[in-house]
Amino acid sequence: MGPRTIPVMTACVRIDYWNFDLWAPSLTFIDPITREPLGGPPPVRAPSRMDSGEVRDALIDQHPETLQPFLCLPGIREYHSHPQHSGDDWLLHRHLDAGDLVVICERIWQRMSRNVLGMSVAIQSLAPGSSAGIANQLDMNLLQGDADLAQRQLAAQEAQEAAVAAAMAAGAARAEAQGPDADHDRPAPSAQAEEVRSSADVIGEPVIQPVMEEEAEVQGSPPDVARDGAEPSLVPAARRKSNGGPDLTS
Repeated sequence: MGPRTIPVMTACVRIDYWNFDLWAPSLTFIDPITREPLGGPPPVRAPSRMDSGEVRDALIDQHPETLQPFLCLPGIREYHSHPQHSGDDWLLHRHLDAGDLVVICERIWQRMSRNVLGMSVAIQSLAPGSSAGIANQLDMNLLQGDADLAQRQLAAQEAQEAAVAAAMAAGAARAEAQGPDADHDRPAPSAQAEEVRSSADVIGEPVIQPVMEEEAEVQGSPPDVARDGAEPSLVPAARRKSNGGPDLTS
């Protein structure tokens, strides 16, 4: 992409077994196209989690003798030739097969390839006339992380999605088994609700009943004879009974 090279290869190395196994093999990071030493660190680091839980980066940007980046791991010549490791001689690790090709390749894959989880892309717009001389700047970097933790999180997410899908399928199956007549299984309205509606219908009818009728009933006078020469009550017998009073027509 223009002058920008996108890193698609995490690490390309040359392993030199000259004078092996009196000397440990030498490891050099090289350009995958020109086969020349990189002259700088590769596009990824070499982290690994120790037994104590601490994350240690085995990639050192510059060796004091070669001035090249190197892997600070036992079994590699640059590790044993470093002044800080003068007491950890290669002959102490030779019988452990630390310099075998398969062991070195396994370490490179674990630390610099397997833990690559993605790529980050950042675009920055620069103001016209800036010292950079370009309007836009694109940065692309490989992202590394704990591959085992990422796999566990992915498995947990897939299990959760499967559980949700199973629950939805079970609910759909129950709804389909019940069918369109599922509403008939609901309980009918109670008798109390029916009585409430019946009483509401009775109360809603207009009832005209003079107070004089109750007074005549209490004093023992004939039910249809009013005092002081008033007209008899004209309330029908059916309405008298509906209001809870006695049947005054007999």
